[in-house]
Amino acid sequence: MVQTGIYDLRHSYAAYLINNGVDIYLVKDLLRHDNIKQTANTYGHIERKREAMSVFEENGTKSVSRTSDLIPNP
Repeated sequence: MVQTGIYDLRHSYAAYLINNGVDIYLVKDLLRHDNIKQTANTYGHIERKREAMSVFEENGTKSVSRTSDLIPNP
C-alpha cells in the first residue's frame, strides 16, 4: 500500500493549479507561503515547464514540423 502524506497532496494540488494556468502569486496565497520566493523555489520548475510547453498550444494545439519553427528569426 502506498503511503500518501499531507505534503504529497499539497504538492499535487499546487502542481495541478500551476499546470492549469493559475497565477503563481495566487498559488502562493492559497498555500499561505510567506513570500513568493518560497513558492517559486518549490514550484518554479513546474511553471517553467508549463511555459515551455505552451509553445505547442495555440487554441488547443500547434503543429511544429521542425526545430527551426521554434526559433524566432532575427
